[in-house]
Amino acid sequence: MNRRLSPPFAPSRASIGLLLLCSLVIAVPGQATTLLTNGSEIYFTRFAGDDLSVVNGADGFTIYVPPGAKSLEVEFRTAPNEPVELMVRNGLDVGIDPNSGLETYGPKRASYFTMPDNLGIARITVSNQVFPPLSPGTYYIGFLRRAENQAIEGTMKATVSGGPVEELYSLAESKFDVDAEGWTRNATLSPLPGTVVGDPKSLFEYYGERGNPGGFIAIRDVGQGPDEFFVAPDKFNVNLIENSETRIEFDLARITGGREPHFGVEVRVYSDEGSWRWIGQPPTSIPTDYNFFTGQVDPLWRLVSVPVRRDFWNKLAGTGSFEDTMANPKRIEVRGSYTFGPGTNGLDNFRILVRGEAPPQPVLPTISTFSGGFDRWLRNYPQDEELEGATLGDRDSMFLWDQEEGNPGGRITIAETGDHGGPNADAFVAPQEFLGIYTGLNQPRFEFDYRHRSFLGATDPVRIWIFGAGSIYRWDGAVPLNIWGHQTAYLRAADWTLESGAATFPEVLANVVRIEISAEHAWSRERNSLDNFAVLTADSPPLPQSLTAAPSTLDFAAVATEASPEPQMIQITSSGGELLWQAAVEGSVKDRVELSATHGTAPQEVAVSVDTAGLAAGEYAFTVVVTASGTTLPAQRIEAKLTVSPQPFPTPVISDGGVVQAATYQAKLAPGALGVIFGTSLGGPAQGLALGYTGQRGDALPTEASGVKVLVYEEFEQLIAEAPLLYVSDGQINFQMPFEVAGRARVRLVVAVGGIRSAPSPVQILASAPGIFTFEGNRAIAVNHNGQLVTATTPLTRTKNVTVYMTGQGSVAPSWASGRAASASPLIFAPAEAHAYIGGAEARITFLGLAPGMVGVLQMNIEPSYFTPLGEQTMHVNIGGFESNSTIVVVQ
Repeated sequence: MNRRLSPPFAPSRASIGLLLLCSLVIAVPGQATTLLTNGSEIYFTRFAGDDLSVVNGADGFTIYVPPGAKSLEVEFRTAPNEPVELMVRNGLDVGIDPNSGLETYGPKRASYFTMPDNLGIARITVSNQVFPPLSPGTYYIGFLRRAENQAIEGTMKATVSGGPVEELYSLAESKFDVDAEGWTRNATLSPLPGTVVGDPKSLFEYYGERGNPGGFIAIRDVGQGPDEFFVAPDKFNVNLIENSETRIEFDLARITGGREPHFGVEVRVYSDEGSWRWIGQPPTSIPTDYNFFTGQVDPLWRLVSVPVRRDFWNKLAGTGSFEDTMANPKRIEVRGSYTFGPGTNGLDNFRILVRGEAPPQPVLPTISTFSGGFDRWLRNYPQDEELEGATLGDRDSMFLWDQEEGNPGGRITIAETGDHGGPNADAFVAPQEFLGIYTGLNQPRFEFDYRHRSFLGATDPVRIWIFGAGSIYRWDGAVPLNIWGHQTAYLRAADWTLESGAATFPEVLANVVRIEISAEHAWSRERNSLDNFAVLTADSPPLPQSLTAAPSTLDFAAVATEASPEPQMIQITSSGGELLWQAAVEGSVKDRVELSATHGTAPQEVAVSVDTAGLAAGEYAFTVVVTASGTTLPAQRIEAKLTVSPQPFPTPVISDGGVVQAATYQAKLAPGALGVIFGTSLGGPAQGLALGYTGQRGDALPTEASGVKVLVYEEFEQLIAEAPLLYVSDGQINFQMPFEVAGRARVRLVVAVGGIRSAPSPVQILASAPGIFTFEGNRAIAVNHNGQLVTATTPLTRTKNVTVYMTGQGSVAPSWASGRAASASPLIFAPAEAHAYIGGAEARITFLGLAPGMVGVLQMNIEPSYFTPLGEQTMHVNIGGFESNSTIVVVQ
């Protein structure tokens, strides 16, 4: 926000004019920040503002640092070199002069500040080795815009290390995943001081989906009448000030109505003697992006965090003090109307949070579907040093969420990054709602879906560890497959093994303090995914079932008079327990299609084979239809295409060592680099075909030319991508190594001509493999400041700009699609550290990024040093620690 002397009010619609007048003289408490959870990353956006405007207050963040902590690290990730300054200070909001209390852009704006680097990372570390040194208390985090109309978007994470960092836990919570959980609206008069009655025509509604995630409640406000409020049930009427750092949190979304809000978010707390209210910033505008899959505009949910502190609240009515009202609340309300006209506003995930060691709470049947994010799950890094036996995962493993690859919907994944995995055992760690007292549940059990991927396949089963009463018990499940599988772990003593401690299994279930699910099953690099983790009982309704068949398309290619194509696999999976399925084939060539199984129990893999013997050249289509037996679940349809080429082609052959970089002709490539394949019978019908592009914005190279493709595979034969093509002939193919190979040390290239494939050729992949393009032997392709090619007669000039053309830089920022012509706005940068040398003298690099309008070409603008030797000199470049080829330029 742009901090002002008069923060916004949320007046009643009936008295808007009077209160606007009063706002000139009545002081309003400061706005609450978003309180960060230690070590958890959140995504956020802040709207555009003026140059040199401070973003703090309700748009800022805070993190608590307890006594004894060793360090605080604040990390902001955004686009490279964004003109946004990250600011941090203890005890006072950033952007405020501590002496005058007014907004400032000067040295007193914060204790620590920095700008994002060329990778888009701004990081501030506070410890005893910096000034001012780390001290206990609340640290405020905000920004200073340093450009006109600058929006702020990215991720924020604050990590406190060392010391007794107490966790936040919930005193009371409503998720609305099943029903409204006793919430109402202010439809009837209450005797408590300050309450109002909403319009009798307005409606309180419950929605089972489109929440954050799952269900939510809403008020459909008719407009022009009294203010509407959500009313919390009695379970939230707890002492709000007896615990440390109490705060009220909820998600709010405007569903329909006028696009821009007129009122701020408001929370009211009532007691018998008085009432107090907190007023925050207005909620977000109603989004305009139409979701074609759901046929509606999706709600834009925003987290609201309200500290229960005297300086953030105003008295509303009555004589009760702030302390008395918060200690003995009789009613809690949240504003449900935000415009003068009609509209619908939603509420989700309302909870009261306090800091400290949570008393054990009864566990209720619940499920994490990961449809909207991580659902507060973590991985076992960093280690929980306070709990004996808690495991420590690999530092370099990645904890990922994606929205579409689950079973179905979202999933979470732990992915190892090293070629042979890591030294430690990774694990998923369950959130607070799965911890507590299980002894009151009727025959409790865990159910979940799990999937494993690795080169060698899994050897160890899925394991679950539960911690409690100083002891650890382990459950061993099934060995996971590269397909979604459903597993069930009953919480009965006979199924669990004591690993440490002396407590009985019922004693552990009386207070479960930690749950870990293994993500370590193979001796090679692996990826393990979890979905639909649930606590269920004998009284729980069955989990909703779904059927999935993947992939959604199959593409067969064959050559007339030659062998039929290799079978392709369909993975049939289900969620919500075992599911019987059956499959059939439709289409003109259905009699030529064979399925390895036509019925079974999910999960299962089915091979699809096509007999092309005697089939005329042409294109054919068929559909594999998979249905769930005895259910009304929609059928899964896999559309298949069969291409029979009209004439046989010789098998393409890649020469030994025949895959090289286009500039250096060395057998080392980097993501996005231009490469050359040498061999025989590579071109087929596309012989001598040069594939160009116009250089227009969004233009891209094809990945197929008259049946010729270059396929890039993992070492364990998983297709990564098809390479974009520049030139195809019988003995040579020029291509771009896809950016998708990033993070791999080696891949395999296959040339396919009309469906006939070469033997795979191994290719070494480096993070960077710079190569300078040359002519006439090893003379660099460079252009001097006059726009002339650098030669003996048109040399480059010391201190004048020179443009050098290269390839092989590796990753770029922002990320860029393989085969796509680079844009001029935005420019695409090579973020790795780079150095250029001419005649041994280092030249200043003024630009390093993809050449606009070109594919795979790196443009480096340099200014040779005044001390660069004259005459014919060698030039080479180092990017990210990797040396280029040595070339010749002429200096004058």
